[in-house]
Parts: sequence; C-alpha cells; structure tokens
Amino acid sequence: MPDVQVDVVATTAELLARVLAGEQALTLLDTGDAPTLVDEFRRHALLAGQSLYLWDADEGLCSLREAGVRVPATRRLADALRYVLQSMHFGIYLVPLPLQDLPTVLPLLHQILRQREGHARRVLLLAPLDALPPGLAEHALRLRMAAIGQSRLRLRGGRWVR
Repeated sequence: MPDVQVDVVATTAELLARVLAGEQALTLLDTGDAPTLVDEFRRHALLAGQSLYLWDADEGLCSLREAGVRVPATRRLADALRYVLQSMHFGIYLVPLPLQDLPTVLPLLHQILRQREGHARRVLLLAPLDALPPGLAEHALRLRMAAIGQSRLRLRGGRWVR
C-alpha cells in the first residue's frame, strides 16, 4: 500500500486521541513492540479509567483496567469480534491479529468498519500495515507507533529528558 497515508504517533495518549477522534471503528496499528504498548495501555486504563480490553487466545477479552475481569466465551477471535459488535458499551479493544485467523474474521471486521452510529466501540488491530486486504485496509485508520521507549520523558539529574 505505497499510496496510502500512514500517520505516526509517539505516545499512547496521542494514539488514543487519534483513535477516538476518528470516524473509523477499525484501526490498524503497526508497532514494533506490542508487549510494551499493552503495558502502556494498561497504565493508561488504570490512571484514566477508560474501558480498554485486550484479546488473548488463551483468556479471551480481558479488561486492562480491572485485573482478572474477563468476558466469557471470547477465547476465539470470531467470538470476541461478535461481542464487540453486540456490545452496548463504550470500549477500546486491542487485538493482536493472528494472521492465520484473518480469513475467518474478515466479514466481522467489515461489519465493525461499517458501524458508525450507536455506542462508540473501537477495535485496534496490532498488525503490520499490509496485513489486511486492500478493500478493508483503505477504510481503516492506519497508524504507526514510534518507538515507545524513546518518546517517554524521564527525570534524570533533576531534568526531564527523552
């Protein structure tokens, strides 16, 4: 997808602001360090109180704000995406995209992308930008995460440094 614009975000706060401000319910996020990003989202969920969820093949959808809270019957990716479609509550759902499951969930991703009204639900697919077929990818918000460790401010010797 060489002709498609991809924006680069530096912080998780900036990422969430872009996702929430956009009209698309589906965001394709290219990040080099997904575990660090999930930790940043967990920290943000605890501090801001936002409803952030992470899908994992072993546990299904899990709340990042409240440790131990899991959504039942969402261990399969298709079931988790159906839950997102049927949910009446606001939520941001982080989904590391297993490429082997992609063909089975493409219709559900199309449905999520078409949803524009009702409660705001956002799905962030953690995958390379070329993971989705062009017909779906051109309508999704595409973001690339800058190196997380380089963008955080740290206090060193009484001064804030990057």
